[in-house]
Amino acid sequence: MEMTYGIAVQRLSESNKSRNPCSRSKLSKVVCYMNLLLIIIFLLSLSGCGSSRIFHADFELDAVGALPNANPPTEPTGDTIWLATREFGGGDHGHAVSIISDGAISGKSLRYSNTNIPALVREIRFYSTEISTNNNVYWAIWKGRLENLSADSSPLEIHFGNLTLGTAAFKIRNGELFLRRGGSEQGFVAIGRISQVKNHQVVIQVDYANRVFDFTLEQENGRLEAEGIPLSPGSPSFREDRLDIQVRFSGDNHHSSASYVMDDIEISQSR
Repeated sequence: MEMTYGIAVQRLSESNKSRNPCSRSKLSKVVCYMNLLLIIIFLLSLSGCGSSRIFHADFELDAVGALPNANPPTEPTGDTIWLATREFGGGDHGHAVSIISDGAISGKSLRYSNTNIPALVREIRFYSTEISTNNNVYWAIWKGRLENLSADSSPLEIHFGNLTLGTAAFKIRNGELFLRRGGSEQGFVAIGRISQVKNHQVVIQVDYANRVFDFTLEQENGRLEAEGIPLSPGSPSFREDRLDIQVRFSGDNHHSSASYVMDDIEISQSR
């Protein structure tokens, strides 16, 4: 079931979709840059005394055209990148991921493609180091870019969480972003559209004490956000001792030229 989530969601108006909000009136400029400043302050705070990084990958030490290193060489140690094709094999169709040279985001990035292989072996997971059950707040942050996503493409689904603690989840179908609200019976809720071929930044904050998550996607033509979304139960593909970000183009019967570029992927926990 899909519906429009009207509370705690800032949606883009049709009249603003084609323009950068920071290029309008003086007042709009002030508000826009204040919002951007708040995002920057928030991201900087994650690297301070209040949080610690438990996963990080920027792909700068990976070879272009190759698979990402299973053990990211940057700090921390013990985090891993899991590929279904490494686990189960991709057959004649190869792998769904590769490292690209991408100056639009940074030097190198990871491209995940809607390849013509079964969805089971088309998945990628970013596992954190082992977590402490004393922590209640976690963040997932990354830079991303959609490419060639159309109505014929498989939906892109991204989940962040843990087997026992629960997960935050969203999907993108034909450019529309839906957040998953609680269990599957409650369905996904639409919060707006993502610009294709434009970079964006995703920040997900999971609050396990209150069983909710907050979501922000900052893009060139505005922000999509929602607060206090109920967590979903963790699926068997998650682990109890780690957090992970799971990315997949779902649906065995669909493939296309669509891809999702990711970079500077980070999972952090409160101290």
